[in-house]
Amino acid sequence: MTLKIYLILIFTTWTTAFFSQQNNSDIIIWCDTAKLTWNDFTKIDKTPGLPGWAATTYKYYHKDTCINGRLFVLLYTWFTKSKSWVIKTKVGDEELLEHERLHFDIAELWARKCRMKIAFIDKTCQKSNYDEIMKTITECNEKQMEENLKYDEETNHYHNKDTQKKWEKRIKYELDAMKQWTYKKGIF
Repeated sequence: MTLKIYLILIFTTWTTAFFSQQNNSDIIIWCDTAKLTWNDFTKIDKTPGLPGWAATTYKYYHKDTCINGRLFVLLYTWFTKSKSWVIKTKVGDEELLEHERLHFDIAELWARKCRMKIAFIDKTCQKSNYDEIMKTITECNEKQMEENLKYDEETNHYHNKDTQKKWEKRIKYELDAMKQWTYKKGIF
């Protein structure tokens, strides 16, 4: 068995074990073929004190390991159903749903930018390389949070329809341009 096949088997086993430990019914990993629906927002009505009509809760998850002296990193974007909410009177508002979907898309866009940056970091199992990867993930996460805040501000939380459409067009274009950096389960 060649080293590459051996590494693929180990990595696939590792990712399968990881996913089996997750509460898969509560998470949705970003995918361009499956869009969020209002049914995915399982926390109906908002958390007291939070502004708005809905909230999309997403995060980056990263997992790293060293195999035969090489550092492997998984980074993906997931949506947490139980922490995402919508006010009952807004369920069915398709414009608001599109707005919330774009928050998730922006997070995925920055995950792709992060994957691209990580690809150029030395993967030899050394603390300095690991630290550089963690710094890159932190920086990308901060940038996506800034962009999501800017998105809400510029669209006035989806009330500025023209600006909303411009954001949708730009993010779709950028996601398409970075398609090669899409997370693929079991691929490193």
